[in-house]
This record gives sequence, structure tokens and C-alpha cells, in this order.
Amino acid sequence: MSYYPYTNVPNSFFLLLPKLGYAELKVLLIIIRQTYGFVEPGTKKHKQWDWISGRFFVKKTNLSQRSVSEALSSLLQKGLIQAKNEQGRLVTTTIQRRRAYKLFYTFIPPP
Repeated sequence: MSYYPYTNVPNSFFLLLPKLGYAELKVLLIIIRQTYGFVEPGTKKHKQWDWISGRFFVKKTNLSQRSVSEALSSLLQKGLIQAKNEQGRLVTTTIQRRRAYKLFYTFIPPP
């Protein structure tokens, strides 16, 4: 069993810090932790996408559901994350996010 006492963060993330609000930063860090920071035991590769519930974001960030939703909307609009539903279709609007049963997120590092 391997234990990694750290989370990988793409270097390009640090270029975004001046452009992110408090809630956006917290939500984005959760997405990075659940994808880049998670190594699949069998393949030793990082996850590209992960299912993250609204409750999980609220619990881990200590933000309200509304703040999480606004941060996700902003990050999607800025092109820093993508979300897809359980059928694998990209979700781009708040209404689509509300209608989805499960949402999977990924970080889109800037070039």
C-alpha cells in the first residue's frame, strides 16, 4: 500500500491565484485534490474526472451551497473546469447542473 502525504497541483494553477475569489479557490482546490491529487492504485495514474457532490463541496470547503454553486458557475464560465453528467455529456449551465443526478468535474489548466 502506497500513501502519498501530498497532493499534486499543476504549476499553472499558481498563475490563477490573483484571478480567483475565495470561494472559487476553495472549490477549485477540491477539484484538483480529487483528480490530480488522487492516484489510482491499479494504474498509478491520476484521475482525469471525479464525481463530486454538492454536499461534499460544502463539507470540505465550509461554504454554503449557494457559494459553492456560484463558484462552480464562475469557474465553468472562466473555462477553468468542466463538468459532465452521468451520461458523459458536458454540462455548461446552472440549470443543467441542477438536473444532473451525478456531476463529474475536471480542472482545465491554463496553457
